[in-house]
Amino acid sequence: MATIRLMREEDADAVRQVDAAAFGAWWRQLKACAAELPQRTRTNVLALREKDPEGCFVAEEDGRVVGLIFSRTWGGAGWFGTFAVLPEYQGRGVGKWLIAASLDYLRQTSNVRHQASVGKRLIAASLDYLRRGFQARLPTLLLSKALEPSDAGR
Repeated sequence: MATIRLMREEDADAVRQVDAAAFGAWWRQLKACAAELPQRTRTNVLALREKDPEGCFVAEEDGRVVGLIFSRTWGGAGWFGTFAVLPEYQGRGVGKWLIAASLDYLRQTSNVRHQASVGKRLIAASLDYLRRGFQARLPTLLLSKALEPSDAGR
């Protein structure tokens, strides 16, 4: 069984690997190729953690990081994301435990409204958020455009 603990600086490389593995299938579908999802940089992971270190957690089993969640507060709002679990650990409750740790942290912050950002590709996960009392607000859209050199500045 996985345990949840605060994310530490030395977890950065494991967090990068979990993130890439968890979102890899989505990436391959999006790009319509077999290419692997490029990993976040170590600097990116550490910067995300530094924004609210007491709200960033990992799930660990047998000394291996198997899941992660970044929580953040800003003014009167609080949210979590990025949130990821290794594919082979999904469906075992790890994600629920990570969300619970994040919400516990956010509850400790006075006057915080708890939010989660969920893209339309995560409908099944969205149902779990709704069961936990979240309300649907605005969908997340992914927009892309191939830029030609002449498009600069438009």
